[in-house]
Amino acid sequence: IKQAALHLDATVFDIRMSPRSYHKQYTQNGLIELLGDRYVWVKEWGNANYKGQGVRILDYDSGYRIFNLDTRPAAIIMCGCADYDHCHRRYIDTFLQGAGFDVQELSTILDQLPTESDSLFSEVAS
Repeated sequence: IKQAALHLDATVFDIRMSPRSYHKQYTQNGLIELLGDRYVWVKEWGNANYKGQGVRILDYDSGYRIFNLDTRPAAIIMCGCADYDHCHRRYIDTFLQGAGFDVQELSTILDQLPTESDSLFSEVAS
């Protein structure tokens, strides 16, 4: 992910309700250690129903205000879901497309890089 963030000159926006993981590299501290100021946790874009059925984004507008504070030309939206079709990241991507951003699944961009793709991410460019 660091290589992708550097290649795209992007900030990684973590939209998990809780930035924890069984894998140290995906914890909030692990991501801060790896990415520094390229990492931002946006709990407001988390799925309030992550333990249950369906998707309910906590607060689209508050998350968007945090997102808009970033000055880098690209963004990577990160969550913990392996399946994009059943992930709340899809709702955030649609929201950002409606706001005029070009949203692509990061795996298509990572195919151009020497490392393997990671299905946890989407890339957004203004």
